[in-house]
Amino acid sequence: MREITDVETPFGEPVEEVPLPEAPLIVVVAQIRFPPIASIAKQEFIGSFQEQIRESYPVLRQEREVNVVVTPEGIDPAGDSTPVWRFLDRPEGTEWTVSLSSSFVSLDTRRYTSRADFLDRLRRVLDALSSTIGPSTVDRVGLRYVDRVDLNEATDTLAALVRSEVLGMSTVTPGGTAELIHSLADAEFKLHDASLRGRWGCLPAKAQLDRLHGDPVDTPSWILDLDMYSSTVGEFDVERLAQTAEQFAERIYRFFRWAVQPEFLRRYGGAI
Repeated sequence: MREITDVETPFGEPVEEVPLPEAPLIVVVAQIRFPPIASIAKQEFIGSFQEQIRESYPVLRQEREVNVVVTPEGIDPAGDSTPVWRFLDRPEGTEWTVSLSSSFVSLDTRRYTSRADFLDRLRRVLDALSSTIGPSTVDRVGLRYVDRVDLNEATDTLAALVRSEVLGMSTVTPGGTAELIHSLADAEFKLHDASLRGRWGCLPAKAQLDRLHGDPVDTPSWILDLDMYSSTVGEFDVERLAQTAEQFAERIYRFFRWAVQPEFLRRYGGAI
């Protein structure tokens, strides 16, 4: 057993990972956006890309992404829907998904085991895209981690798991006839080459802040949603993109380690 001390600031050098076998991690997703390639909408055009990744993602599904505009009269479609190809690791109970549309490729998982495994899978997807479809330019790179903690337990337990700086109103007892329904924070930080957006707070039972936060649950929960991205236009270079994703993962993890207490790591299986 080793002692893990608090991380005093959310930004700085990478910190050592503490594996959490029972981590309350809902999803991890990486997305790379590029200028539209219209031919990706054609099934015959993406065949070579599918062959490159089919061993790991053998199930192909087609969905359509509909753009909408919100007006005073309601929601109106904004032009034609865009095909999105989903490459799944299994027909049901999918744990890994590669998504490809005319303007992005993404990798997401509900079965995250390690940073190294996720980044290796991402690199292989990018290699396949580069060698077959061959985008020349990148418009945006993003990486996102979402944790959800079940709040069946008392509020003072959450205070033992999470730093006071990110608890906000979550531990305040309103008193009288008042009842706290939800307490959410939204912060965005500009770094020299990217931005980090964090959303965290308490949600009531059956509430859903974002579709990536998973299906609504029957108990109150605490969400930590960390999204790092860069919109700097550059060459579609697999090595550079893989390095960027690794740097983003290290920065997100440092913020996560700052936001939680050592008790959080112990609670979810960290050997500390």
